[in-house]
Amino acid sequence: MLFGGFSSAGHVGDTWEWDGATWSNRAPIYGDTWLWDGATQSNPAPAVNPGPLVGHRMAFDGARERVVLFGGSGATLSEATWEWDGTSWVQR
Repeated sequence: MLFGGFSSAGHVGDTWEWDGATWSNRAPIYGDTWLWDGATQSNPAPAVNPGPLVGHRMAFDGARERVVLFGGSGATLSEATWEWDGTSWVQR
């Protein structure tokens, strides 16, 4: 999955899926935490989250089965590191 990006129009909130051969646009989603199971999207609505950010970086840590998010800017510049364990966000 790939979310967001930047175009000549500015920041975009596109969600794209790679199936190993082709990219498919899965619809724009803005803010919040969204899960994709390969067929449908769901919003788990965690009580704690990093909030809307631009310019952040995310990667999947397969050894620990966590999504790691770093930095970005929202209302202010963030140097925070967050982890998603499939259920909740935790700031590290």
